[in-house]
Amino acid sequence: MISATLFFTSQTAWPAETSKKQFLINSARSGEGEIAETTVPVRGRRDFVLFEGWCVGIPEASAEDLAAAIRLHCLPTVPIGFEAVFGYLGPYQALWEMIDLLVTLYPDSPDLHERWRLEQERDLQVRRGSGLGEEQVREMVRLFLPFTYLCYDKLEPAIRLHIDRDHRCHRIETF
Repeated sequence: MISATLFFTSQTAWPAETSKKQFLINSARSGEGEIAETTVPVRGRRDFVLFEGWCVGIPEASAEDLAAAIRLHCLPTVPIGFEAVFGYLGPYQALWEMIDLLVTLYPDSPDLHERWRLEQERDLQVRRGSGLGEEQVREMVRLFLPFTYLCYDKLEPAIRLHIDRDHRCHRIETF
Protein backbone atom coordinates (compact mmCIF):
# COMPACT_ATOMS: atom_id res chain seq x y z
CA MET A 1 0.00 0.00 0.00
CA ILE A 2 1.34 3.43 -0.92
CA SER A 3 1.35 5.80 2.01
CA ALA A 4 0.00 9.09 0.72
CA THR A 5 -0.98 12.43 2.16
CA LEU A 6 -3.09 14.92 0.28
CA PHE A 7 -1.07 17.87 -0.89
CA PHE A 8 -2.96 21.15 -0.95
CA THR A 9 -2.61 24.82 -1.42
CA SER A 10 -5.31 27.33 -0.70
CA GLN A 11 -5.98 27.54 -4.43
CA THR A 12 -6.95 23.86 -4.57
CA ALA A 13 -9.05 23.49 -1.44
CA TRP A 14 -12.32 21.62 -1.78
CA PRO A 15 -14.53 23.49 -4.26
CA ALA A 16 -18.03 22.35 -5.12
CA GLU A 17 -17.06 21.48 -8.70
CA THR A 18 -14.77 18.70 -9.86
CA SER A 19 -11.10 19.43 -9.35
CA LYS A 20 -7.86 17.49 -9.45
CA LYS A 21 -5.70 16.91 -6.37
CA GLN A 22 -2.09 15.87 -6.10
CA PHE A 23 -0.70 13.50 -3.51
CA LEU A 24 2.56 13.30 -1.65
CA ILE A 25 3.88 9.76 -1.90
CA ASN A 26 5.85 9.29 1.30
CA SER A 27 7.59 6.10 0.17
CA ALA A 28 9.02 7.61 -3.05
CA ARG A 29 12.71 8.39 -3.47
CA SER A 30 13.85 5.91 -0.83
CA GLY A 31 11.47 7.39 1.75
CA GLU A 32 12.22 11.06 1.08
CA GLY A 33 8.85 11.47 -0.61
CA GLU A 34 7.75 13.41 -3.65
CA ILE A 35 4.63 14.93 -5.09
CA ALA A 36 2.97 12.52 -7.51
CA GLU A 37 3.06 13.53 -11.16
CA THR A 38 -0.50 12.34 -11.67
CA THR A 39 -3.59 13.93 -10.19
CA VAL A 40 -6.76 12.34 -8.88
CA PRO A 41 -10.14 13.78 -9.82
CA VAL A 42 -12.29 14.81 -6.86
CA ARG A 43 -15.91 15.40 -7.69
CA GLY A 44 -17.69 17.88 -5.48
CA ARG A 45 -17.17 18.86 -1.90
CA ARG A 46 -16.33 16.05 0.52
CA ASP A 47 -18.13 15.54 3.80
CA PHE A 48 -15.09 14.01 5.43
CA VAL A 49 -11.42 14.67 4.69
CA LEU A 50 -8.62 13.33 6.84
CA PHE A 51 -5.38 15.29 6.93
CA GLU A 52 -2.35 13.52 8.33
CA GLY A 53 1.08 14.94 8.84
CA TRP A 54 3.65 16.59 11.05
CA CYS A 55 2.24 20.08 10.92
CA VAL A 56 -1.44 19.88 10.02
CA GLY A 57 -3.05 23.15 11.04
CA ILE A 58 0.23 24.95 11.64
CA PRO A 59 -0.52 28.63 12.18
CA GLU A 60 1.58 31.54 11.06
CA ALA A 61 4.14 32.11 13.79
CA SER A 62 7.27 34.00 14.66
CA ALA A 63 10.83 32.95 15.37
CA GLU A 64 10.12 33.78 19.02
CA ASP A 65 7.14 31.39 19.03
CA LEU A 66 9.30 28.60 17.65
CA ALA A 67 12.09 29.29 20.14
CA ALA A 68 9.56 29.26 23.00
CA ALA A 69 8.23 25.85 21.93
CA ILE A 70 11.78 24.52 21.75
CA ARG A 71 12.57 25.77 25.27
CA LEU A 72 9.27 24.59 26.75
CA HIS A 73 9.62 21.04 25.41
CA CYS A 74 13.43 20.76 25.72
CA LEU A 75 13.88 20.18 21.99
CA PRO A 76 17.00 20.57 19.86
CA THR A 77 17.94 24.03 18.61
CA VAL A 78 15.99 26.05 16.04
CA PRO A 79 16.45 24.37 12.66
CA ILE A 80 18.56 26.29 10.15
CA GLY A 81 16.31 27.61 7.43
CA PHE A 82 13.16 27.71 9.57
CA GLU A 83 12.31 31.00 7.86
CA ALA A 84 11.71 29.10 4.62
CA VAL A 85 9.07 26.95 6.33
CA PHE A 86 7.42 30.05 7.77
CA GLY A 87 7.39 31.54 4.28
CA TYR A 88 5.05 28.78 3.07
CA LEU A 89 2.52 28.98 5.91
CA GLY A 90 0.39 31.88 4.64
CA PRO A 91 -1.34 30.09 1.75
CA TYR A 92 -2.31 27.18 4.01
CA GLN A 93 -4.22 29.32 6.52
CA ALA A 94 -7.37 29.44 4.34
CA LEU A 95 -7.33 25.64 4.19
CA TRP A 96 -6.90 25.25 7.96
CA GLU A 97 -9.89 27.56 8.49
CA MET A 98 -12.04 25.01 6.65
CA ILE A 99 -11.37 22.34 9.28
CA ASP A 100 -14.54 21.81 11.29
CA LEU A 101 -13.10 19.37 13.82
CA LEU A 102 -9.41 19.19 14.66
CA VAL A 103 -8.16 16.14 16.54
CA THR A 104 -4.50 16.05 17.57
CA LEU A 105 -2.47 13.08 18.71
CA TYR A 106 -0.15 14.08 21.52
CA PRO A 107 2.62 11.60 22.37
CA ASP A 108 3.75 11.25 25.96
CA SER A 109 7.27 12.30 25.02
CA PRO A 110 8.99 14.08 22.13
CA ASP A 111 11.29 11.03 21.90
CA LEU A 112 8.37 8.92 20.71
CA HIS A 113 8.22 10.79 17.39
CA GLU A 114 11.71 9.54 16.53
CA ARG A 115 11.08 6.04 17.83
CA TRP A 116 7.88 5.65 15.80
CA ARG A 117 9.42 7.16 12.66
CA LEU A 118 12.36 4.75 12.90
CA GLU A 119 9.88 1.85 13.26
CA GLN A 120 7.93 3.06 10.22
CA GLU A 121 11.09 3.35 8.15
CA ARG A 122 12.27 -0.14 9.08
CA ASP A 123 8.85 -1.47 8.06
CA LEU A 124 9.05 0.44 4.77
CA GLN A 125 12.50 -1.02 4.08
CA VAL A 126 11.19 -4.55 4.68
CA ARG A 127 8.11 -4.03 2.48
CA ARG A 128 9.65 -1.93 -0.31
CA GLY A 129 13.34 -2.73 -0.17
CA SER A 130 14.33 0.91 0.33
CA GLY A 131 13.91 3.75 2.74
CA LEU A 132 15.70 6.38 4.73
CA GLY A 133 18.68 5.39 6.81
CA GLU A 134 18.62 5.75 10.58
CA GLU A 135 20.63 8.99 10.56
CA GLN A 136 18.40 10.47 7.84
CA VAL A 137 15.33 9.70 9.96
CA ARG A 138 16.92 11.23 13.05
CA GLU A 139 17.77 14.40 11.10
CA MET A 140 14.25 14.64 9.63
CA VAL A 141 12.71 14.30 13.08
CA ARG A 142 15.14 16.87 14.50
CA LEU A 143 14.07 19.34 11.80
CA PHE A 144 10.31 18.77 12.01
CA LEU A 145 9.87 18.27 15.76
CA PRO A 146 10.07 21.96 16.72
CA PHE A 147 7.32 22.79 14.20
CA THR A 148 5.20 19.92 15.52
CA TYR A 149 5.46 21.22 19.08
CA LEU A 150 4.77 24.74 17.87
CA CYS A 151 1.51 23.30 16.53
CA TYR A 152 0.76 21.57 19.84
CA ASP A 153 1.29 24.87 21.66
CA LYS A 154 -0.61 27.13 19.26
CA LEU A 155 -3.49 25.02 17.95
CA GLU A 156 -6.82 24.74 19.67
CA PRO A 157 -8.03 21.25 18.81
CA ALA A 158 -11.52 20.08 19.62
CA ILE A 159 -10.01 16.83 20.86
CA ARG A 160 -6.49 15.92 21.98
CA LEU A 161 -5.67 12.24 22.27
CA HIS A 162 -2.71 11.47 24.54
CA ILE A 163 -0.78 8.52 23.15
CA ASP A 164 1.63 6.23 24.99
CA ARG A 165 4.71 4.52 23.56
CA ASP A 166 2.62 1.57 22.33
CA HIS A 167 0.26 3.85 20.37
CA ARG A 168 -2.53 3.47 22.92
CA CYS A 169 -4.70 6.41 23.83
CA HIS A 170 -4.68 6.78 27.61
CA ARG A 171 -6.32 10.17 27.97
CA ILE A 172 -8.75 12.25 25.95
CA GLU A 173 -9.07 16.00 26.37
CA THR A 174 -11.89 17.97 24.84
CA PHE A 175 -11.88 21.72 24.43
